[in-house]
Amino acid sequence: MSLFGFTSNPTVSINFLNQASRKTKTRKVTGQPTEELLIYSGQESVVGTVEISSPGRKIDHLGIKIEMIGQIGR
Repeated sequence: MSLFGFTSNPTVSINFLNQASRKTKTRKVTGQPTEELLIYSGQESVVGTVEISSPGRKIDHLGIKIEMIGQIGR
């Protein structure tokens, strides 16, 4: 089964404010591509936009929930 029940999945794009100039941390997991994670301090606000597009199709929904998962460390 595919996301949203479509045979061609919608495209999801997440853009954070000032992401090009933000500090990053490289995450490596065996068998998966490396990824660059953005670093925020505990007092900073996380601001950005999420775009969901499905060319040629209407997406019906009851709301979209976005959840941030992170870790607070030194």
